[in-house]
Amino acid sequence: MGTYRLHAAADRLLDALLDARAVELELLDGLSDTQMLGERAHFLEPPIWEMGHVGWFQELWLSRHLDGEATLLPGSDGIYDSFNVSYRQRWDHRYPSRKQTAEYISKVLRRSVDRLESRTPTAEDAYFYTLAAQHEDMHAENLILILQSLGYARPHWSRFDPAATSPPVVSDYQLRDVAVPGGTFLLGASPDEPFVFDNEKWAHPVVVAPFSIASTPVTNADFQAFVDDGGYRRRELWDRRGWDWRRREQAEHPVFWARGDDGRWYERSFDAMATLRHGIRSCTSTGTRRTRTAAGLAGACQPRPSGRSQRPSSRRPAASGVSPGATTHRRPPARTWTSAPAGPSTCARCPRATAPPAAGK
Repeated sequence: MGTYRLHAAADRLLDALLDARAVELELLDGLSDTQMLGERAHFLEPPIWEMGHVGWFQELWLSRHLDGEATLLPGSDGIYDSFNVSYRQRWDHRYPSRKQTAEYISKVLRRSVDRLESRTPTAEDAYFYTLAAQHEDMHAENLILILQSLGYARPHWSRFDPAATSPPVVSDYQLRDVAVPGGTFLLGASPDEPFVFDNEKWAHPVVVAPFSIASTPVTNADFQAFVDDGGYRRRELWDRRGWDWRRREQAEHPVFWARGDDGRWYERSFDAMATLRHGIRSCTSTGTRRTRTAAGLAGACQPRPSGRSQRPSSRRPAASGVSPGATTHRRPPARTWTSAPAGPSTCARCPRATAPPAAGK
């Protein structure tokens, strides 16, 4: 039974690694050489960098760190090392060609697969293989953000469950706010967990003040009501930082929305404009409040306009689902609106893990 469990663990590690690569390549398929270089903009890395970086990161931890192997691409540290090479240089590198980059990351993957198939995985192996797969999944999400922000064609993705885009709708659901009393809770991971990212180390008490949060995610219909009611021009609905952002960006509505000549709202999804879908949720809550909410006190997200697109939260690329009460149009209750971004969309904060959690580092 023990041998079976070890083989099953190896299979799961390989499945995650291969699945992450398949998603990444599917997102890149069809981009022209010009599009692979992208446009110089804040947190919108060139797709060619994204492509090479996920292979470099995998090689760094699985071959070079675990086995002391030399890199398969001399000079790659000077291009893809997000820990030590400035983000601002990513449009100025002399990149290998697209074909050479594809060959490099394919050789890295082949070496990673062969390595795992040739031995019984240790706990350290499991940790770093999981790290490599999770890291590549994270960059697939970032790549979706880049394709959407730059208005590239919608990618063809096959690796998600279509049913996830159409969850059941409770037509008579009554939208409401939930009061969360706040309190002290442990934020972060404990050392006995099999896998954590470096920025989850370690669990520590955090005091959260009482707050209110919507019982469901805010939908486009809710947010449209806020926009149509002049919410972007009403100072009393914004905190100081949010109002400074709105004035600086001259924001009047979400960045991918546009009002048509017919007076209706439209949204850009990749390179296509379509009528605003009212059931799609438009926001995320702040990290600490989201974690506190997930601890069982309530369920929802706090609406907040932002000039940045929101990243998918699931591991598979998929459209957001329809929320309960999606067809209900109402004016959201008054709240304070903030421009805080949803989180890092760059590898400026890629995982720096150097040991499994049990090592306590």
